[in-house]
Amino acid sequence: MEEELTCPVCKNPFTDPIVLPCSHSICMGCSQSSVTATGGDVSTNSNGISHGDSDETPYASLYEFNHLYQSIGNLPCLKCPTCKRLFPLDIRGINGFPRNRLLENIVNRYYAKSNGIVYCQLCDENQPSQATVMCEQCEVAYCDRCCKTCHPSRGPLAKHSLVAPTISKSPCKPSVLKCGRHNEENISMYCVFCRTPVCYVCLEKGQHSGHEVKALGAMFKEQKGELMTNVKLLGAKNSELKTFIQKLDGSCSIIQENGLEFEACIVAQCDALINFIQQRKVELIEAITTEMNSKIQKVKEQMKSCDKKVQNVAGLIQYANECLQETDAASFLLPVPPPINIIYLVPPPINIIYLSFVRTEWAGLASSQMELVSSAKLKAVSGRTSPALQVANSLNGRITSLTNQWSKDVKMEPATGVELELTLDTSGARAALHDLHFIELKAPMAPEIMPDECTVTNNAITLSWKPRNQSCVDGYVVEIDDGTSSGKEDHFLEVYRGNSQECTVSGLQFNSTYRARVKGFNKAGQGAPSDEVYLTTSDVAWFSLDPATAHPDIVLTNENTTTTCTSFDDRVVLGNIGFSRGCHYWEVTIDRYDGNPDPAVGVALGSTIKDSILGKDNKAWCMYIDSSRSWFRHNNEHSNRRDGGVDVGSVIGVLLDVTNHKVTFYLNDQKRGTMRLPNIPEAFYAAFSLSRNVQITLHTGLELPDDAYNNSK
Repeated sequence: MEEELTCPVCKNPFTDPIVLPCSHSICMGCSQSSVTATGGDVSTNSNGISHGDSDETPYASLYEFNHLYQSIGNLPCLKCPTCKRLFPLDIRGINGFPRNRLLENIVNRYYAKSNGIVYCQLCDENQPSQATVMCEQCEVAYCDRCCKTCHPSRGPLAKHSLVAPTISKSPCKPSVLKCGRHNEENISMYCVFCRTPVCYVCLEKGQHSGHEVKALGAMFKEQKGELMTNVKLLGAKNSELKTFIQKLDGSCSIIQENGLEFEACIVAQCDALINFIQQRKVELIEAITTEMNSKIQKVKEQMKSCDKKVQNVAGLIQYANECLQETDAASFLLPVPPPINIIYLVPPPINIIYLSFVRTEWAGLASSQMELVSSAKLKAVSGRTSPALQVANSLNGRITSLTNQWSKDVKMEPATGVELELTLDTSGARAALHDLHFIELKAPMAPEIMPDECTVTNNAITLSWKPRNQSCVDGYVVEIDDGTSSGKEDHFLEVYRGNSQECTVSGLQFNSTYRARVKGFNKAGQGAPSDEVYLTTSDVAWFSLDPATAHPDIVLTNENTTTTCTSFDDRVVLGNIGFSRGCHYWEVTIDRYDGNPDPAVGVALGSTIKDSILGKDNKAWCMYIDSSRSWFRHNNEHSNRRDGGVDVGSVIGVLLDVTNHKVTFYLNDQKRGTMRLPNIPEAFYAAFSLSRNVQITLHTGLELPDDAYNNSK
């Protein structure tokens, strides 16, 4: 509360506070420094008579003063240090503002309790003296001067007990306030119109004559009650604020826990990245080692080959040097014997093999060469003669040949370079690590539907979308609305949840318009939905027979539109699309009809039995027909017998009107009758039963018969 009891100018407890028209207070002494003037000297009329007890405020408002200021150029004003408003002064100056007795008493009580000092209650000065005694009977605290003057120890007061002053005693009764305009009159009434206390003279003769007034005590209780109510309301608000502060304080610990948990998660993720980099480092080092070993192996193989060549050449050079040291000319020029030709004759038809042995001698070692020649070349080989060679000529020829072939046989360049032809590009990883930062976790923005990539195929729709920029998305939710909801609100159903940006929804109703939208979601929740896209399915039903639900004896061909059976008993096969609304028509043709079987066509629920003729249970409605007549069948009950049967080439039509709950049958474009269907939420499927003696082909995507609209009425 000290802030409410502190002067905004001197920053000390209020001393002789005065209240301004703006309801702010200021010390009497501090108000002197807040007086300004538009021109001329400022007079506060400090020598005038003090009217501090008056609560009247005969001063112009700020709006009025602004206009007055425009017309008067020399006007002293008091500037409120809190709200900076200017208030003009009358002839009384600062003393014209009322004393804030309530604030003054509160300051005295508060600081008296704070420091244990009790002040005299009868001092007329602005700053009362410290009390020295207190009368137990009068319950009034006196200073020495006031005690001698107002409470002498004689007469009736001689029996009063004077004790040391304490703050535990009840305060003295407040002094009676005097009227600011009539100094001798006590304030006894309250003017409701002017909202100020007044005396009876002001009511009778003064400016408050004729105004509505109330008793001062009644108005005091009323204002005090209103203040108490407002204090309670403010206290309740303050209690709510304290509760909120406690909640905030609790949230600090929660934030700290979440921060520590998130910090541990970040540490784990960074450690995982470091481990991945370490693992990648090992792999890269292994790759370098492999490349290095490969190059070293190539170099070693080249060195080995060159060493072998060096050894061979060194041996030849040494042998040639030994030959050069020969002094015997005959030995040096000794001729080499010619090749020995041996011919082996074998019986026909085996070709004659000509074996030619050439015996040479080099470095004191004998070697032989055998040549295989066919009989066709025998004559040419037999007539071949080999010239005599000298040892010197032979050796010289070998060296010359080796020298000439040196550039081809010996590569004087390294088989591989010394540099590792590898480099490590870390720019992408550095950029990714540099961009590694936190993003604000909030629900993602609405995805953007790409209408050009949204398609409709038969009774399936495909949606395609992309996320907005700077959206953190963990996955998407696709919702569709077929417009069949009875309520006015949208009735979207979730049909997909995943992280793909494309979704195909199949099994929809034909000739129906669907609204579709996409939402993104992450840990913060689902975001706003995308713009809605309207997609209309095919107006006629295209479907085939369903091998997944057919009886095992059923055989399907021709892209699952032609069927027969391997059993002599009737077996059931259904269409692969169910219908829950609309009007649909399809036909079957009899491709093969042996004997006198009775195939059945109609509609059924998906759970109908498959190992008996159609219509044996209560989940199928059909017409079964033989070569001469037909019947309707449901729940193993027969009805509507009609003459006329089927043969090869006959066409049976089925018109399903789900909206009006009926199915109509046709034979060769002639209507055979109608069956009523129950109003159930389950889907109806095209249904057929047949044996091995029958083969039928299904035809779909057909327009409704001409009388279909009349039948639907």
